Amino acid sequence: MLTLNVGPALFVGPQEVTEEYKNPLFRVGLGGHWRAAPGIVFGVVAGYGGATGHPQFDYVTPTGLDSPQPSTIHVTDLGLRIGDFVPLGSGKTQWFWGLGPGGYWVYESAKIDYQVLQFPGPVIVDSGSRTESLSRLRLGGEVVTGMMWWGGNRGGTDYFGFIVRGFGIAWSSEQEKTLTFDWIGDK
Repeated sequence: MLTLNVGPALFVGPQEVTEEYKNPLFRVGLGGHWRAAPGIVFGVVAGYGGATGHPQFDYVTPTGLDSPQPSTIHVTDLGLRIGDFVPLGSGKTQWFWGLGPGGYWVYESAKIDYQVLQFPGPVIVDSGSRTESLSRLRLGGEVVTGMMWWGGNRGGTDYFGFIVRGFGIAWSSEQEKTLTFDWIGDK
């Protein structure tokens, strides 16, 4: 069975991320699912999501001030899933669930307005804009559940429905860039 899912997704996690990315992430996903045995379905799933953010914090150093402006986040995922599609009633409605590991490519970028300061004063000796980005591959996992209803076609294989998907990504901040995902846990 091939599944296609399209729709919004909300960030839930560290406060810094949920404050900056209040706008929902738009995600498109595709999955292939194969029944291995009664009650066991294996799947390979892939997806892409992107969102715009509004950075909430400036980054201050002893000699400067960095002020991120609009930011973007892109998350591409590829994972394995084990679960099941469970017919309800006459089989025209199905509940499904799944879980499994995944690999995530996270790309964040932002325009940074900067000022270089000289002391005593401070006196601004340089200012301008630059773009910073980070690109990281990380491991994680997902859990998904949803309902599907038969579309009524002759072949009987077209369903439509909804899913609720949660995923977690193992993350560590390196604190090298003026980007929220590089400072999770620190402001």
